[in-house]
Amino acid sequence: MQLYTKNRVLERFVRRCKFTQNDNECYFEKTDSIRKGVVQLLSFDGKFSVENMDFQFNRPVVIPYETQERFIELLCLDSLEAVNREHGEGEFNYGKGIYVYMNQGNSGEIFFSHTVPIKGVRIIIQEEFYQSYLKQRFPNDYLNVDHLFSMNNKNWPSPELRFIFEQVRRNMSYGTDSELYYESKMAEILFVLSAENSGRWLPRRQNRLKQDDFEAVSRVKDIVATQLSSPPKLSELAFLTGTSVTKLQNDFKTAFGCTIHEYLQKNRMTSALYKIENPDIPLYTISQEIGFKNPSRFSEIFKHTYGVTPTEYREYISHNPKDNAKA
Repeated sequence: MQLYTKNRVLERFVRRCKFTQNDNECYFEKTDSIRKGVVQLLSFDGKFSVENMDFQFNRPVVIPYETQERFIELLCLDSLEAVNREHGEGEFNYGKGIYVYMNQGNSGEIFFSHTVPIKGVRIIIQEEFYQSYLKQRFPNDYLNVDHLFSMNNKNWPSPELRFIFEQVRRNMSYGTDSELYYESKMAEILFVLSAENSGRWLPRRQNRLKQDDFEAVSRVKDIVATQLSSPPKLSELAFLTGTSVTKLQNDFKTAFGCTIHEYLQKNRMTSALYKIENPDIPLYTISQEIGFKNPSRFSEIFKHTYGVTPTEYREYISHNPKDNAKA
């Protein structure tokens, strides 16, 4: 969803930023005749930029774009309703989820609804960073960004990516402006994207799947990610993909580096992280909503994943609200 346009839609707002001591960072209020809200922006020397967005248009808006730069755009959206009409490619709907866009010079229009706020994290990674800088630093590591073209304009339900985005969002909210930290996160995101999309988790892994088998386990991955409270049994997933339970389990681990159960647990924990931030939802209810009948088991897995219990994490959030960083 290429908002990084020739006419720089956000540029006029950036000029009104009130900068902190570190010139990489700014907060600014987006309030004019058509929109209101807050955006936090971090930009690092032409390599990449990160935005923590929370604003809403006051009326329906159409933004034309024509991009010349080569870059990767990534969005992790908690809220959005928009349509991208890309010239020569078609029409794509955007809502809550994770989206990847590999820009090679495109044009079109984006239609934004005014009834749904725009909330989430947006990352722009410039070609210089992913084609030259990383390859110079890590020449022997596997990083095939060409695979990302097949992900354009698609919702990519990855718990690994969502967890990284959540780390980035939280650290931005708490005032972290370390270039080293964000650079490491950009490299991590690129590796996860490349590895997930190509079916390779280890740099030198050779046992790749046939295309049909990879598509089958990818369907299973999507099903599991959207049915956390009552996921299908392995036998049902095998039936849906026309394979045996044993082959499904083996192919899934080959493609994604974890078992189906491990993937389910990662999704549950990511979902729990978001739900716990809402103090109005009892922890028992969260446990039920993500598929744990026993709250003690939920607490045990959560602590194993994040190092704290759900109760401890909620207490931490209550004493460290996101808006503290803006004070």
